[in-house]
Amino acid sequence: MNKVLLIAFASIFFLGSCGLFKKSTKETATAEKRMETIQSIETNQFDFDWLSMKSSADIKGNINLPFNRLNFNIRMKKDSLIWVSVSAILNIEGARFLISPDSIKVIDKLKGTYTAKPFNFIQTYIPVPVSFNDLQNLLVGNPFLIDPENGKLMHNGDNLELVSHLQHLINRTSFDPKTHKLTAVEMEDGRVKQHSKLSYESFQTVNEQLFPTERSLELVSKDSLKIDFNCAKIKVNQPFGFPFKSHKYEKL
Repeated sequence: MNKVLLIAFASIFFLGSCGLFKKSTKETATAEKRMETIQSIETNQFDFDWLSMKSSADIKGNINLPFNRLNFNIRMKKDSLIWVSVSAILNIEGARFLISPDSIKVIDKLKGTYTAKPFNFIQTYIPVPVSFNDLQNLLVGNPFLIDPENGKLMHNGDNLELVSHLQHLINRTSFDPKTHKLTAVEMEDGRVKQHSKLSYESFQTVNEQLFPTERSLELVSKDSLKIDFNCAKIKVNQPFGFPFKSHKYEKL
């Protein structure tokens, strides 16, 4: 996968890699309060059967790319499909993704090629154990890669934090204490020495639910990267198609 598609792929799922935390003083919630809060977090997750939205991504950093902005047309059917059309300069479509729980299919329209891989191929580019449901949750602003049963719920300033230990990964997920909506995600993996933070902001009411229309990913390592996302034209529970004609492209 070339660098343009790699950045597009990482941008779609807002994951650059894993981060390193700054230590701070926290207060662990009581068992009763913890159960009440976890239930509220689950109740307030964004729910949908069908979802479509358009998103733009402004890219800054010391990575050499032929563009500094990407546009996405995203469609999803819950638990089933993620379809993404990616365009850059002059709004010309450069790539199309079709992702299911079993596979990842990519049409590179610039090179005239088609690639099909099993879903676990995603681990080649995203060094965390993500599932298909994690990707959909990430896109709509729901918590992902968390352990609600065993994770530690703590107070950190004005935020609530749920700290989950998943194999080699530590996920620190922050929530608004009033709405219990996801506001930030930081991760730590001892194998990767770099810092990243994913933030969700500007919540608007969509289908009587709060939806984050702005997201920001900051990655500091050898190649620093910052991507700001803006989501618009969000439609929920309106069935649509997932056009993906690959027969005229060279299969790799």
